[in-house]
Amino acid sequence: MKKRLLLLIMFILFIPTLVKAEENVTVKSIELLGKSDDTEILEQANYTEGKLNFNVKLYHLDDYASYKIVVVNNSDKTLYFDEAGLISTNDYTSYEIKYSNGKNFIKPNEEKTVELKIIYKQEAPKELFRSAVYDASADTNLNLTDHIIGIANTLKNLGIVGILLYLLVFISLFVGVGLLIKNKKKNELSLLVLILLLIFIPKNVMADYTISIPIKAKVLIGKVLPKPCTYEGELTPGTEYVNGQYTYKYKFKGSGNNWVSMTDDGWGVMFTDKTSTEDVTTELCSFINDKPVVAMSFMFYSSSAQNIDLSSFDTSNVNDMSYMFLSASNVTELDFSSFDTSKVTTFNYMFCSSKVKVIDLRYFDTSSLMYTSYMFAGAYAEEINLSNFILSNITNASNTFTGNSYLKRLILDGWDLTFYNT
Repeated sequence: MKKRLLLLIMFILFIPTLVKAEENVTVKSIELLGKSDDTEILEQANYTEGKLNFNVKLYHLDDYASYKIVVVNNSDKTLYFDEAGLISTNDYTSYEIKYSNGKNFIKPNEEKTVELKIIYKQEAPKELFRSAVYDASADTNLNLTDHIIGIANTLKNLGIVGILLYLLVFISLFVGVGLLIKNKKKNELSLLVLILLLIFIPKNVMADYTISIPIKAKVLIGKVLPKPCTYEGELTPGTEYVNGQYTYKYKFKGSGNNWVSMTDDGWGVMFTDKTSTEDVTTELCSFINDKPVVAMSFMFYSSSAQNIDLSSFDTSNVNDMSYMFLSASNVTELDFSSFDTSKVTTFNYMFCSSKVKVIDLRYFDTSSLMYTSYMFAGAYAEEINLSNFILSNITNASNTFTGNSYLKRLILDGWDLTFYNT
């Protein structure tokens, strides 16, 4: 009974205790130190209510955002940064920490500058993306303890005193083993060893307490980078700009094979040669002279192209995709995983009479969507996936699926419908 009580006392004495960060450690300042070329800082980092908050968007492997953080130790103990505690909550991002002057501790009532880096370390598979973005938010904790884990580090920190203490422990254990051999009294030996450990093991081998600063990192991984383009000349309504296989017109959008004016301060775009059967591979401009592409209506209307690469499309500013693939006669496969449709209000006639076999729109963000009239009317699609569609804002969905004689499978939120056509 006494031995169990002693074990309980030891456990209580040595178990790490978590301490609120704001009472012992504060963050004096935080600022961006550096980033990779394509990394976007979506919001300025801050330290609020005891938490470090980040908001970044990464695109390529090894993209990063690095921050300089000044930490103040308000406690009466020397505290050590626990690098092992910086574990990301997802598989695609990671954290790294570096210290000014290379030392990972901060003395009582002192400041310490550290560099904290958020890194895109492993490519996220495209099936995780929705509207060209994967939310890889990666929360963790910046932990500080009053110890260094491991005997080697402990001895290095304590110097001669530490070495002497450990020698005393080992000598005591050696003597205890000798007593066991001589007297064969296991209970007495166990009690002796526990007492020696309780008295002589330096407390910095096991944490008295750990101070934890939560890190709330909003990390988005983007599939498509904006491709700015430049028109050399005066920008006026009706200005036409040709880039590769696409034609753009300022403040105009496609209407059949023609153009009509629009009120949006941006560009409309259409595939230039709709009789061509060549693969469509030109990277799409997302901005031209700092004005966004906002309309893709009739973009591939009656196109003869057999293969259309959509991976370069930055559609984050597009609001109109009506008639986009209307009567596209040759293309049978399209990959929409790169599309950001968060601002699109109309999909009217988008796939009407098109030959695409599988229309997988599960990545679409339809939070702004209002119109889907004749969206799939007469389409040759055998499968349509609308599993993430938000239907609450749609005001006109007339004849969305009229004339779909080829449709065998329709996937909606909570529904997977199979049709048997004869």
